[in-house]
Amino acid sequence: MKLRRKYLLASLASICATAFIGGVTNSAPPMWAGGENVMNVELKIGLRSRKYISGFPVPVRATFINKGHRPFCFPGHIAPALLFSKILVLEAATRTAAEPVRAGGARELWNYDAIRDAAPPGHSAQFWEPVYVNRAADVTMPGKYLTRLEDGKIKSNWLPFRVIAPPSRVPGGVPLVYSPSAKGLRWIASDKSVQICVRQETAAGGAHLPLVTVFFRNTARGIIHLRLSGDPFFDFMPRMGGPDGANGDELVKHPHPHWVPIVNKTAVPLTVFGHWLAKQKTPRSLEWRPYSLKPRAVYEYAVPINLGCRFDLSLPGVYRVRVRLAHSKVRSPWAKITVP
Repeated sequence: MKLRRKYLLASLASICATAFIGGVTNSAPPMWAGGENVMNVELKIGLRSRKYISGFPVPVRATFINKGHRPFCFPGHIAPALLFSKILVLEAATRTAAEPVRAGGARELWNYDAIRDAAPPGHSAQFWEPVYVNRAADVTMPGKYLTRLEDGKIKSNWLPFRVIAPPSRVPGGVPLVYSPSAKGLRWIASDKSVQICVRQETAAGGAHLPLVTVFFRNTARGIIHLRLSGDPFFDFMPRMGGPDGANGDELVKHPHPHWVPIVNKTAVPLTVFGHWLAKQKTPRSLEWRPYSLKPRAVYEYAVPINLGCRFDLSLPGVYRVRVRLAHSKVRSPWAKITVP
């Protein structure tokens, strides 16, 4: 009886130990992003909208669907450029690759965590930051595009989207709006009777936009008349440099196989749309009309200047911008804008 009882207790202890150890050590290790055995992981991407204004960000959301029997996860410090080996962007009409940008697909690293967004078997996990297509390819020229993310054997679906031209003509045909409440503007000291300055626009939530608004001020004692077309692409000539700030002391990888330093005086290259715009002649249909500026009055140009469609702002940081009034020597002081 004692032997039978001793044998029974030993058997129960063995079963409990096996169950406990099996629950800890026999569980399948997770599948890591970019590692092996990821054939059971599906990658899907989506967009909030299928239409974007040229020069604005194009964020893509990536979702991993785990169809295997092991958890799928990736380290929290990994960046989209390291997680996705390829961010493909094609022009839909010709199926040719879009032109590269200055960032070359590089992005800032995210916060360090042990494990982020693990996907248990049969579940999905969304990558916690959007992948900005405009930081991998030039999508400023209006038209249709296709994009896809790849990580080795993991390939997402092709996703179409459309880029439309930025608004250029002033609605109503009146480019200048009296703005007596404009505050915090920085003017440049000059002997010109007309002064201009720029200010970056922000969204409702405070996010910085690649837009600047131009303000006019009459410093003379009498009324001054200006001739404007109502089209910011032909009324102003912007210049940009940078970025500095977060990227000022770093080496930024170009699409070409070399490394170059970026400083705040580095001229920002033009985009595909910017090169196209530089070759355009002033349309004959534009009507250059005179507008009156009252003494000591401040006026706001009705349509902001879209810098993102003209200049390669794929690198985040702080840029410098200066605007010159077309067909004149009147120019604004250098102003800083932030690109997140």
